[in-house]
Formats: sequence, structure tokens, C-alpha cells
Amino acid sequence: KDEAGNIQQCSYNFYFVNHYQQEGRIDYCEYVFDVPQEELGQYTLYGYFVTCGQKTEGNWSVTFPLEQAK
Repeated sequence: KDEAGNIQQCSYNFYFVNHYQQEGRIDYCEYVFDVPQEELGQYTLYGYFVTCGQKTEGNWSVTFPLEQAK
């Protein structure tokens, strides 16, 4: 959202699945926003994080602080 609370729509997204129609399927969806880097401070990042009981493994990390929405 921008400083006025308006939702910034993504420019495009891509979606992929591993093990399609098999046990252990994992769905991925990534969104790309066309916001200049010097304007990022004017926005607040929100996300929907869903778990399904499957453990995610790998060399990854969150690079921004997360807070639970109220």
C-alpha cells in the first residue's frame, strides 16, 4: 500500500508447481511490482502466508521484518 492506503497492483506475476498432480505438490506464486527503488520507503508491504503442514527446507531468509496483521 502507498502512504494514502491505496493498494499497488502487481505489474505481473508468475506461478509454477512442482510434482503436478502428485503427492508432495508445492505451488509457488511470485508477484512483481513496478516501483522505483527510491520510492520504496513510501510503501508498506503486506502478504498472505499460508501453511499446509509441509516443511519448507532450503537456504532462504526473510530480508524484511514481518508482523502479524491484527
